Amino acid sequence: MSLVKRNRESISPAMLAELDLPTVPEAINQRLRQVYAELPEGESLRRRCLPLWLRNTFVTASSLAAVFLLLFGVNAINPALAESLPLVGGIFQNINGLRIYGQYSSRNFDENQQRISQMAVPAGESQVEIPAGGLFEKPAKASLGEVYYDGSFVFAGVELEIDASEDRLTTLHRGGYDVLINGEPQVYQDEEGSANLYQYQESGFVDMSGFWWERAENGHYVTQRAFRVPEQFQEADSLDISLCFSAIDGDKGNVNSTGFRLDFTAEKSPVTLREIDCAGLEMGGVRLVRAYGTPAATYIELEYPDELYKNPATTATFEDGLRIGSYGYIGTSHAEPPADGIAREVVVLAGLREDEERKVVWRLFDKNGSSQWEAVFLLDFQNGTAELGSPEDVKPAPEYDYACGKEAVRALLPGEYAVEKLHVNQDKPMLYIMTGDSAERELRVELYQEEKLAIRTYSGQYVNWSPDAYYWEYGDNGIWDDAHTHAMYMLFLPDLYTQIDLTRPVTVKVFDKGSSELLCQQEISLIESRPEAPLCSSPHPEELEGEAVESQAE
Repeated sequence: MSLVKRNRESISPAMLAELDLPTVPEAINQRLRQVYAELPEGESLRRRCLPLWLRNTFVTASSLAAVFLLLFGVNAINPALAESLPLVGGIFQNINGLRIYGQYSSRNFDENQQRISQMAVPAGESQVEIPAGGLFEKPAKASLGEVYYDGSFVFAGVELEIDASEDRLTTLHRGGYDVLINGEPQVYQDEEGSANLYQYQESGFVDMSGFWWERAENGHYVTQRAFRVPEQFQEADSLDISLCFSAIDGDKGNVNSTGFRLDFTAEKSPVTLREIDCAGLEMGGVRLVRAYGTPAATYIELEYPDELYKNPATTATFEDGLRIGSYGYIGTSHAEPPADGIAREVVVLAGLREDEERKVVWRLFDKNGSSQWEAVFLLDFQNGTAELGSPEDVKPAPEYDYACGKEAVRALLPGEYAVEKLHVNQDKPMLYIMTGDSAERELRVELYQEEKLAIRTYSGQYVNWSPDAYYWEYGDNGIWDDAHTHAMYMLFLPDLYTQIDLTRPVTVKVFDKGSSELLCQQEISLIESRPEAPLCSSPHPEELEGEAVESQAE
C-alpha cells in the first residue's frame, strides 16, 4: 500500500462551540482563522505522501492535539446539531457541537450518528480508576456509556473524568492500545511497538475509533471507540470486549501515561443486513470482493495485483458527488508485498438510510498511471446490485455561490454592513461580511431559512485585519476597487454545506456581539457555480475550480 493511499484521509478536525467555556486564546484563534481563510480554495488538508516517521509523529506526538486545535480553533455554534452528536449514547446529550474530524460536511454521517445513538444500549457498570503515571500527571476515572453492536460493527462511548483544562485530549496508539474480543487481541502492532491502524489483516478487523477526547464540560471528556468485528466473530449473539488504552496526551505532554482497559459484554441487536451481489465484478484489474451495510456502517472490500498500480488513491462518494463519511480504512502495504501478489483494501463508510436510493461510487486513480479513473464501481445497496461504471460516473459535489457585485461594494457607506460573498462547497464553506467601518466590532452572524435558525457563528476581534480588502468575484483574479476600500470579515462555517438547503434563499442577520444591535439583514440566493461536472481525471474532483458566477445584489 502506498503512503499516499495509507494516509489519504482528510484531517480536518472538529470545530469548538462558542459557549461560556475556555477556548483557544483569542489572539491565536483569530490569527489562525485568518491564515486558514486565506488558503487557496483547492487546497484540502490531506495527509499526502507522509514518511513513516512523520505519520507516527502525527499519531503519537504529544503536540498533535494542540497543533490541530490551533489550526482549526474556530469558535462556531450550530444549534441545529445540538442533539446530533458524533458520539453514541445519553452521556453525550449535553454536548453541543462536537464534530469528528473530517466529517463536518457529510449530512449522511450526521444522520448515521443519530441512528447509532438511538439504537445504543447501556453497557452496564464498566469503569476503572487510573492512577497518575508520572510527575505532574493527573489521576483519572474512565467509564463506559452506551454500546451499539449489530453483529458486524461495534460502537462504544467512553467518558474520562480528569482534572485537565485542555479543550481536547489525544489517544496515543502506543503499545497497550488494543481491542480484545473474547480475549484475543485485534490491533496490529508494528515493530516500533505502536498500533498500526492501516495494516490490512485477513481477519477483517478494522479499527474505526476516534483519536480525540473532546471536552464535554470542565473535567469531563468523551471519545468514541468503534471497530468492525473480524470474520470469526461475525454475527455472534454476544461478544466479551476489552477496550485497551495507552497514554492520553494533552497540549503540554502526557496528561496520564497509565494504560487502562474497560471490559464489557456486547449483546447483538437485530438489524437488517444489506448485501451486494458482487458477482465477480472486475475492472482495470480491480475485483470487488464484498460489499454490505448495516444501519451503522457500510463495508467495501476489493483486491488487485500488487504490481498493477504504483501510486493508487481510492475514494467513494454518492453518485451526486456528496460525501458519505468514512469511519476507517485498511490496506496491503507495498513495503511488505503480499506473498500471493494480491493487494487488498477495505473501507468502512457511514451507514446508509433504509430508503437511500443514491448509488455509492467507489473508484481508484493511479497518480503514476493513465490520468484516468482506472476502476469505477456503482453499488446499489437498495437493490443489492453492483455494476461497472466509467469516469463519467465520477462527479464532484455541486458548489454554490453568492456575490454582491462591484456596484454594491462601491455603494457601501461608512457604518454599513453587507454580505459580500458566500461560497459553499464541501471543503471550505466561507461567508464574507464587508463593512464601511474598520472591522473593530465583534459580530454574531446567523443564517435562517423559512425563519428557522440554521447556523450561528461569531467573528471574533478582527481589528482592521483586512483594511486593504479588495472585491473578488468568480471569473476574476481579484479586482482592486480604487473607488472604495472596505474592511471584510471572513467566517468559516463548517456545517453550512449540510445544514441549509442551498437551492433556496438564505437570510443572513449580522449583530453586534456585545449589544445584539442588528447591523444588517439580507436575503440572498445562491447560484450553482458548478452544476454538472465534465469528465474528470483528478482523484479529488471536489477540489476543481468552479465556473464563473454572476453577481446577485439584493
